[in-house]
Amino acid sequence: MNNQRGKPTYILSGKIIEGKKIGTAAGFPTANMNTKDLNSLPPNGVYISALFWNKEWHKGITNVGNRPTVDDDDEISIETHLLNFDEDIYGESVEVLLFEKIRDTIKFESLDALAEQIEKDEDSVKIFFKEHEGSR
Repeated sequence: MNNQRGKPTYILSGKIIEGKKIGTAAGFPTANMNTKDLNSLPPNGVYISALFWNKEWHKGITNVGNRPTVDDDDEISIETHLLNFDEDIYGESVEVLLFEKIRDTIKFESLDALAEQIEKDEDSVKIFFKEHEGSR
């Protein structure tokens, strides 16, 4: 997947559904998209993303695929952790742009280890958008 000039490589549209609130309990809440709304899915992995809701773009990190740290099943989910965002958007229609895959989905030894990685992922998001400001 080659991202040119900060353009999205995938665009996903759907409704936000309530999840298991594991991310919220661990300090990194996610907006979970209903995968039943989607005709096709991008390859599994963690992506730099932006979510469009309420006429505004919100920067984030999106995981596409299973959640090996918290679940033992192979259920595919799309979860976006948004930076500096604290709104209830359950049931809302959103658009998620995936810009760049930053890593594979992996199983961490603990939720604390996952939280540490998410902090690093947030840094990647900030750098990406700083470098590509105005290209969207």
